Amino acid sequence: MLSSRRYVNGEYILICLASEKKRVFLHYYSLMIIKFFTVTSVIVLVLLTISLLVLPLLLPPLPPPPWMMLLVPVLIMALLFSLAFSPSLEPNIDFTFV
Repeated sequence: MLSSRRYVNGEYILICLASEKKRVFLHYYSLMIIKFFTVTSVIVLVLLTISLLVLPLLLPPLPPPPWMMLLVPVLIMALLFSLAFSPSLEPNIDFTFV
């Protein structure tokens, strides 16, 4: 615990309090991460990472895809752009303050 009589300089107390607050936040954040990931999910993520690193070295190179398949990402991007810039079908709702 911090006590004001132990530290004479007021700025040093503020720095200690800020570092203490940061330490508590990091501890709380690490507990949230530990709660979020279970042991099985961590094992699955590690195995997936290892397979992504090792399998390209073991498998033979694949032939290039047909040129029509190369248009699929372009078509998906065009669809997403058209959805992003198209007007909404919902009516314009304005909030008026009485």
